[in-house]
Amino acid sequence: MKTLLFLSVLTISTSLSATNLPAKVDLTGHVLDADFDLPLEYATVSAYDEKEELVTGASTDSTGYFSIRLAKGQYKLRFEFIGYSELDTTLTLQSDVHMGAIRMARSAQLLEGATVTAERSRMTLKLDKQIFDVGADIVSQGGTANEVLDNVPMVNVSPEGVVSLRGNSGVKVLINGKPSALADNNALQGIPASNIDKVEIMTNPSAKYEAEGSAGIINIILKDAGAKSWGGQVSASVGIPVDYRLNASYSHSNEKWTYFGNAGLRYSNYISVGEAERISQLPGGVQILRENLDQDRNDKAGNAFGGFDFRPTENTTLSASYSYYHQTNDDLATINYKYSDGNENLQQDWLQTYDYLEPENYNQIEVT
Repeated sequence: MKTLLFLSVLTISTSLSATNLPAKVDLTGHVLDADFDLPLEYATVSAYDEKEELVTGASTDSTGYFSIRLAKGQYKLRFEFIGYSELDTTLTLQSDVHMGAIRMARSAQLLEGATVTAERSRMTLKLDKQIFDVGADIVSQGGTANEVLDNVPMVNVSPEGVVSLRGNSGVKVLINGKPSALADNNALQGIPASNIDKVEIMTNPSAKYEAEGSAGIINIILKDAGAKSWGGQVSASVGIPVDYRLNASYSHSNEKWTYFGNAGLRYSNYISVGEAERISQLPGGVQILRENLDQDRNDKAGNAFGGFDFRPTENTTLSASYSYYHQTNDDLATINYKYSDGNENLQQDWLQTYDYLEPENYNQIEVT
């Protein structure tokens, strides 16, 4: 009797527990492209309850088919796929439902036309040279050829316009692959950066180039040798101690001719001091020599340079230039010599003064 009662209670409890479980139904369907009726694989189907909380979800297979098992109730379904507009719908589930085809529309819009702009790399490596693209170098724009070269890797341009390659000033500068007087006497500052297309660096030039540059060759390629162009620059600088500089340059080009020139003035006044001590072991004992130097260096300089390039044919360039340089060194130096023995007893004390004026003049005419 007790056993029968226990089984009855167990049966009733099990029935009540099964009755409390929510009923599940299956939701199925196919997700397709609205334009071509093609299945969308890996589209996402999400089910949200009335509180907008995610209940469950699924992804479509290669045929666009999905299947979700949900408890009976009301749900908001959201369909998502990359490149397509989201699709939301509300559905009340009381039994299994097959939604059929759910068509999603593309969200991308076709453009009537598109322009793709690309910029060349600043540096291109080739077998025999490296090419620096000035068009890609925003820093150089608005400057001169000197600023362009100073931004090229391995190349340095001093304030005086001396070009060096990897620290060696023995470099040959060409214009459009040909020697030009425009590459001498700091005349490169007369070429606007906007006129330069690219710069070629040859550290091991081929046999077609003369072995004039021990450090290598720098070839400046202008954008259009036949286009009319002109450029110029005026610069001034002040240094400490006294150092004043004024420079001006100009260049003008057309289809056959290029004219160029520059001029500069410099005034400097340097004061230098120095000390030196020398100890000597002589037969009579130790001798100490102390030197004190005071020097006042006054330099005045001026230079002028002008010339032209003439291109009668595409492969021929005739160049002529004239250079003038004048400098006056007016230096005053005083050296005090003091001799003493090993016990610091002064033996000799005398003063030597140098006052000299050294003018320099330089003239050169070059035709190539």
